[in-house]
Order: sequence, then structure tokens, then C-alpha cells
Amino acid sequence: MYSGVRFREHGNDKGNPLMAQRNEDVIKIVRQFLDEIQKSYKIELAFLYGSYAKGASNEWSDIDIAIVSPDFSDDLLKERLILTKLAIPIDDRIEPKPFNKESFNPNDPLVYEITQNGLPLI
Repeated sequence: MYSGVRFREHGNDKGNPLMAQRNEDVIKIVRQFLDEIQKSYKIELAFLYGSYAKGASNEWSDIDIAIVSPDFSDDLLKERLILTKLAIPIDDRIEPKPFNKESFNPNDPLVYEITQNGLPLI
């Protein structure tokens, strides 16, 4: 589906931030946000990335979420604004990063970072 994109395997290791008790609230927030998005968009992939995925979050950390959808237009700034409007009522720390199939390119350093160090949600 996404040629050239290699995903890091995530086991049930103790260092997995999704398994940490302190991140349970963030995961609930992320799931609620993804449920809201799925009312309007088909989501093919979603990742938690950044400080929460790395287990390095603090009280000021935002919640970085990469979302890949074939329904996103090529105007990804417009799509990001739409997603941000959906995110704010849920939690204003959510920072959505939309990708369509064409923009989710493994040669993009951010995509590489997301696929190697992010936590797959969908």
C-alpha cells in the first residue's frame, strides 16, 4: 500500500509509552480524536509521534498525531486547519499532521521519523 515505507516493530516492552500508566489519558484523548475524524474521513494509518511516543513528555508537551487518509486533498494546510478545529474541543494540545497517500513518502524525514519512532494507532 505504501511502497518503500518500513515500519518499526513495536512489541510489549516495558519502554512502550502506550503501556505506561501515565499515558492512558493521552491515549483516550487520541482515540476520541480519531473517532471524531472517522466520521468524515477514512483513516488508513495513524501514529502518535513526538515526545509522547518517545516517553519524554512533560506538562507542556503537545500531542502529535500523524493521520494518513486518501480523503485528504493536496491542500494539506487546509486539511490541518479542519483537523485542528475538530481537535480543540477534545484537547487543545492535539497537533494533527495530515498526510495523503502521495505525501506520506518514506524519503521525507518527518515520515521516516514517524514510521521509525512513532506508535501506530491504526
